[in-house]
Order: sequence, then C-alpha cells, then structure tokens
Amino acid sequence: MIDKSKQLRPAVIDIADAINDLETLDVLEYTDFTYPNSNFEPYATSGNDAPGAVRYGKIVMLSGGIKCVTAQTSTGNKHIMTLPSGWYPRKQQIVVSSGSAANKFRLTIDPDGKVYAGTYGTNSQINIPVNAWLCLNSMYICE
Repeated sequence: MIDKSKQLRPAVIDIADAINDLETLDVLEYTDFTYPNSNFEPYATSGNDAPGAVRYGKIVMLSGGIKCVTAQTSTGNKHIMTLPSGWYPRKQQIVVSSGSAANKFRLTIDPDGKVYAGTYGTNSQINIPVNAWLCLNSMYICE
C-alpha cells in the first residue's frame, strides 16, 4: 500500500511572479569563440549558421554551426572550440547533433569550456570531410 502522506505534491507557483522573475534575468550574448587550431572555423559569420550563445541566468543555449577546414578522422574527440569562463556547463554534456547531409556526430561540452566533435557518420563512423557542417544547437545549465 502506498503511503500518500509521503508523496510529492506540486508546488504552487504564482504565474505573475514567475514571469516577473524571467523578465529580470540578465541576458548575455557571446559570439567570439576561441578556435584552438585551424581545423575548424565558423560555418558563417552572420545569420542562423553563425556560431553563437545566449545566456539567460544560468541557462546557456548554443546555436549555429562550424565547419571542418581540413578532413579529420572521426575517432576520438576533436577539440573544435572553447567557451568563455562563466559559460561552462556544470557537468559534461554529450549530445547527438546534426552534421552535413544525413550525418550526425557526438557534440561534447566539458566543464572546462572545451567543445569537441566525434563519431561522425550515419550508420557507420566515417572521417569528417572538408566543409562539413556541424550543428552546435544545445542547451545546458552553466556553472
């Protein structure tokens, strides 16, 4: 028999207070990522494909894409960019993300702000080709 006195009950939220709290969050934007080597660069410098990040309080949303400048093996993680201090996730984030055509890849964001790409392909792992589009869309709680 279930003891109903120990069940969690939904919190009562005042919608007006919640909306007011959301409206007072600091909103920060960032686009000046550090690229550690010449193997990856922004897919575009403006528009939806330009890499960017928006931070609402402790929530960070990455968007846009990067491209591979020189073909890369897909084994292991390739360091593609670094986030600024204060934008790092609390824990490692691993997301399956879109690549060019029907390909997908593993997007990893480490707690030190380093962002990696790995395991590129559709049904089997292939090398990351030149000009491959790697989508950065991801959301996480930052430090």
